[in-house]
Amino acid sequence: MAKQAVETTEALRRLRLFNEKAEKLQRCSFIEKVFRPDHGVTIHFGEDQPLTVEKQGADEEATDALTLTLRFFFNQRDGISLSQMRELYEALPVPDEEKRKARDAFGRYDGFLNSGIGVVFKGHALTNWNVLETVLYGDLAHANDNKRPIFEEWREAAPFGTLVQFYYEEAVARVVQFVVACQQFNEELIGRLESVQAGPAK
Repeated sequence: MAKQAVETTEALRRLRLFNEKAEKLQRCSFIEKVFRPDHGVTIHFGEDQPLTVEKQGADEEATDALTLTLRFFFNQRDGISLSQMRELYEALPVPDEEKRKARDAFGRYDGFLNSGIGVVFKGHALTNWNVLETVLYGDLAHANDNKRPIFEEWREAAPFGTLVQFYYEEAVARVVQFVVACQQFNEELIGRLESVQAGPAK
């Protein structure tokens, strides 16, 4: 009985922390700068001018601020990465139908990450995960030895560097949408677990 209480307490801690960080994501100015109709890129070229790309979206400060919180949903240290939440959902006393819905949602999320962005760079067809992982761990959140050289190569291949910023914003927008969906599911789970923790009414 005591073991179950500890597990419930830990699960509640992680669910609440996840939701706290999800709320913080949604307060970032990145959201209003990317979730708008004119988010995109404009390509300029002409007979007497080089090819250039102009991005309409988040600025550097907004992207950096959001990324600081976004790391929680990928890093394993705090127990609230999306992969860890997937495992938590399976372990919790949730009806099978709810677990199936969660699995289906994660399946669609995985499908998005693994889908191509329609860009081939030096013979390599890039996926949303390629862009997310490389920009996150090669520049914004870390300077990973494996990812940094790739990021620098992208950045130096003008105007591809600007396109990468746009694709990163697009991918992050989808991640944020998925995080918010998990947040809503978590609210239901928190209510159930709090009831379990409180025990039967007397």
